[in-house]
Amino acid sequence: MKEIFDSIDEDELIELLCSIVEQDTTNPPGNEYKVAEIVRIFFEQNEIPYLIHEKEKGRTNIIGRIGEGSPKILIACHSDVVPAGDGWKTNPFEPVIEDGKVYGRGTCDNKDSIASMLIAGKLIKENIKKINGQIILAVLADEEHGSDYGLNYIMDEGFLEFDYAIVPDIGGNMKKIDVAEKGALHFKIISYGKQAHGSRPDKGINAIEYMIELLNEIKNYEFDYEPHELLKVPTINIGMIKGGEAVNIVPAKCTVGIDIRYLPSQTKEEIIKDFEDMMKKVEEENPYAKFGIEIITHHAPAELLENIGLARVFRESTKQVMGFKPDIIGMGGHTFAGLLMERGLNAIGVGMGDDIAHQANEYIQIDEMVNFTKILILSIIKLLGGEKK
Repeated sequence: MKEIFDSIDEDELIELLCSIVEQDTTNPPGNEYKVAEIVRIFFEQNEIPYLIHEKEKGRTNIIGRIGEGSPKILIACHSDVVPAGDGWKTNPFEPVIEDGKVYGRGTCDNKDSIASMLIAGKLIKENIKKINGQIILAVLADEEHGSDYGLNYIMDEGFLEFDYAIVPDIGGNMKKIDVAEKGALHFKIISYGKQAHGSRPDKGINAIEYMIELLNEIKNYEFDYEPHELLKVPTINIGMIKGGEAVNIVPAKCTVGIDIRYLPSQTKEEIIKDFEDMMKKVEEENPYAKFGIEIITHHAPAELLENIGLARVFRESTKQVMGFKPDIIGMGGHTFAGLLMERGLNAIGVGMGDDIAHQANEYIQIDEMVNFTKILILSIIKLLGGEKK
C-alpha cells in the first residue's frame, strides 16, 4: 500500500482541483457541463470508460467505471456549488493557494472530493492488476438544488446500479461517518390580502399583518416526536420573508419560506397538517385573513439499516491513515447519501475539510486532500481486493 500512497502526486491533485474550481457552476443555473468536460478529458487520458447523461442540456452527469463484475462501489460527488455571496477576499472562481490551503468556491463542497476521487481511481487502475468488482466514479449535477437533474434523474432512469456507495460530502475533517439524515421539508406559506393606498389602510387587507399573527403561532409551535439516538431533535427555520411592493401601498401578499428538518418518528403529512391547523386558527380569529401553502422540496428521513460493515471498513481505513476512528453520526443536512438511503440502498456520507461549506473564503487544506485520497484508495481495496501489478 505504501507504494500506491507514495505515488500520489500532490501537484497533480492541486492542479486538478484548481481547474475544477475555476469553472463557475453556481446553481442555479448550474452549467455543470464545464466540470464534466474536465472530468471527460481526465477519463480519456487515463483510459477510463465513461458515459454522459443529461436531463437538460448543460446539466451534465458523467460516470466513469474501472473494473467489471460485482461488487460495485459507487463514489458520488457533485459538481454544482451554491452562490458565492459577499465577503470574499479573493475572486471565488480564481483559486488561490496560500499557507497549505486552496481557497475558492467549491474547494470544500464538493470539488475537493471530485479531485481526490479521480486521483484515487486513477492510482488503483495503475497499481492494481485486477480488482474484484467495479469502481464507479460519478460526478453529478444539481445536488445543491434538489438533484432533479442529477442523482434522482440518474437513479430514476436506471443508469446506476451498485452494492455500496461512498458520498464524500459532509466535511468534518475525516472524523465523521454519516449513517442517518433528517428529513428535509421546505415550503412556502402565503398570506393573501387586498392592495390599497397606504394613506387608506381601511380600504385594504394587510397581508403582512396577518402573516405576523401566523408567525407568532409558528414561534410557539412544538413538534410531536420521539428523540433519535443520532439525529436528536427536529428543527425549524423561517429562512425567507417577502411582502409588499412599496412603503405607501397596503400589501396584498406576504410569503415566508420555512425549512423543517424532521425525524424518522415524524411524517411530512403530520407536519403539514400542524401548519395548516395554525393557518386555520389565525383565519378563524381574523375573518379577513387568508393563507395558502406550497411545498417546495421534500426528502424523507433516512438511515443505513443494513451493511454497517461499509462504515466499519471506512473507519478502519481512516484509522490506518490518520490514527483515529471517525464517529458514527446523523446529520441535519441532506446529501446524496440520504437520497440513496431513502431508496433503501447502502450508502455512507464521509468527508474532509473544516465545516465551512457555503461560506465566504471557503478552503481545503492540501494535506487533508492527500490523506483523504489515501483513505479512499485503502477503503476501495479493502472492499474489492485485487492483485498488485
